[in-house]
Amino acid sequence: MSIQVNGISTAYLGILLLSKLRETGLSTGRPAHLEVVASCAQGDVNMKNVRDASSILQKINDPKNFGVESQYCIFKLLSMWVTTHIAAKVCVEQVIVGASCPARTAEEGSRTLVSGTLLGSDAHGGFWTHDTIAMPGVLVISDEGRNLSMQCWKEILDVLRSQNSEIDVILNG
Repeated sequence: MSIQVNGISTAYLGILLLSKLRETGLSTGRPAHLEVVASCAQGDVNMKNVRDASSILQKINDPKNFGVESQYCIFKLLSMWVTTHIAAKVCVEQVIVGASCPARTAEEGSRTLVSGTLLGSDAHGGFWTHDTIAMPGVLVISDEGRNLSMQCWKEILDVLRSQNSEIDVILNG
């Protein structure tokens, strides 16, 4: 269940919003923003917790692999992967896609999320934390991490396509 709530639904909602965000960006002449809630914890994932030759989603959804802290970190890594893949599908002049780490009190965290939506094109596909665009974790930027990300993104899209035949049309604008 947590993979649906914390992983797949983030991708699905982000994709479903793209049409309206693109339209808004075109009509206003300024890019709209899609801001995904992430965490610095995405950098704390051990590769063995996500690497699987057959299915990353099945591996992280398997109850025998569950650990509260590791699952939290894994789902924040998925948020970063989703952010980078959606960002790669949109024109930055229409939609800026970014991820933010609010990791503070609710009041401070809300300001972090809002400030992330005020950033320019340099934040596209990036990670906003502590009032700076920061380097994401190794599993986002390394070659092996990008390969895992591609595998996971394909799995997420396969799930979404099974529920909505318009996913590719929406993604490709």
